[in-house]
Order: sequence, then structure tokens, then C-alpha cells
Amino acid sequence: MSNSALIVELRTKALEKLQESNSIFDQAFTLLHDASISEAEQMQALARAKRAEAAWLMAEADRLENESSAPPANTARAFS
Repeated sequence: MSNSALIVELRTKALEKLQESNSIFDQAFTLLHDASISEAEQMQALARAKRAEAAWLMAEADRLENESSAPPANTARAFS
């Protein structure tokens, strides 16, 4: 798999995790409204974990993107 395909896949997975997180936060809000506080807290923790996964996936995609667009180290010295 090429770097660009991997970057797209990582970003797609990150967006999916964010969508899951939003859905879980919506469910937690409903539980809070229904006074199910302990369940709502569990849902919030799960949603935060999904957001953390999304952040990691995006950071990994950024890292790969930066690596693929950066000039090789010895090229930079040749122009100094």
C-alpha cells in the first residue's frame, strides 16, 4: 500500500471514530436527560476514547504525510 493510500485510510478511519464519538455523546446526553448518570458517564468515557483514537490516527496520517513530502536529509545539505 502506498503512503498516500495509507494516509487516506488513516484519515477515513479517524473520521469514522469521530462520527462514532459524536453518536455516543448524543446517547450520553439522552442518558443524562433521563437521569442515568452512571451510564452517561460510561458513555462519555467511551466517546472520549474514540476521540483519542481519532486524534492518534490523524497524527499518524500527518506524520506519514510529512515524511513523504520532506526532502531527504542529505539533499538539504547539498543546497547549503
